[in-house]
Amino acid sequence: MNENRLSGIEQPQYRPLSRDDPMHWASLPRTQTMWFRDVGPRLGIDAPKMILGQVLNKIVEDDANAYTLVHSDFSDSGTITISKKKAAIRLSWEIETLETPPAIRKVLREAQTIITEADWHDPEAFERVKGAQENLVAKVTNMMEEDTTLREAYLYAKDREVQNKWQPFWNEFYGR
Repeated sequence: MNENRLSGIEQPQYRPLSRDDPMHWASLPRTQTMWFRDVGPRLGIDAPKMILGQVLNKIVEDDANAYTLVHSDFSDSGTITISKKKAAIRLSWEIETLETPPAIRKVLREAQTIITEADWHDPEAFERVKGAQENLVAKVTNMMEEDTTLREAYLYAKDREVQNKWQPFWNEFYGR
């Protein structure tokens, strides 16, 4: 892999999608996962734990953003189409991430079927999509409450001290 030096840490050459790309935010976690695998261990980060924590965080706290925009305006076909694509990209990343445990992968696939096959332009179908998302969040939250490993990974990814170790390097890589 070609690498360059930024902030004294060898940084990978791959880049996130342009911020102008409508799929940028949906695809960013996949890039960050690759980055954590490459750079995280050199920063003293438990990369598998961080990646699992990031997946759990996105499921429980972030994915619903794709649905919020649509719910406010069903007349905007472009927003509906882009939001559905963003949800599909995010679900694929969560399912395909090696650190995602099989039980969570199973509930993600169940939700993915409903979410990606529904006609988001139909308000009734969209309500089923939102219900599938809410059910997914509830199931994963329950799994985290019952499984110490999941809960610890989730909290590890949110830990401010851990974030302070990697965020300056990520921000430089990402171009913030």
